[in-house]
Amino acid sequence: MSYGPTWNSMFCFPVFWPFSGSVSQDLAPDITYTVPEIEKAILARVGSYGHQIGIISDALEAVIARLDQAPEGASPPVIRSLDADGGKDPVAEFRTLVKEVKAAKAEYRAASPRDAALRDAAHALARLKTVDPDGYRSLAAALPR
Repeated sequence: MSYGPTWNSMFCFPVFWPFSGSVSQDLAPDITYTVPEIEKAILARVGSYGHQIGIISDALEAVIARLDQAPEGASPPVIRSLDADGGKDPVAEFRTLVKEVKAAKAEYRAASPRDAALRDAAHALARLKTVDPDGYRSLAAALPR
């Protein structure tokens, strides 16, 4: 029997108790129906999903604006009267979504560097308090008053 570094490896396996492992999340696509190399290339060359959705949103917003300018009898009237899901107007929902995204971006960009740093620090402290209360308390005690 060998008493090398791996003699007991069959009895040693990693145990991850809640909040003891890594708290980072890999957002890389786990693609099962497409080719992962293509998805990675698209993300590297074209941009993130948020960037791609932003371009699609801008394009759809331009299409809707042109439809709004078209005369009432012009085609396609189907889009103007689109009514799906029990009375919800998807065009109105889209406009609300775009407005909320733009407002969030403007708020984020308008923050001064000091305000942005304070926001990020508060977010990090809240996360630390959630995942490691003891670490949070020791950090809070170490901060100058």
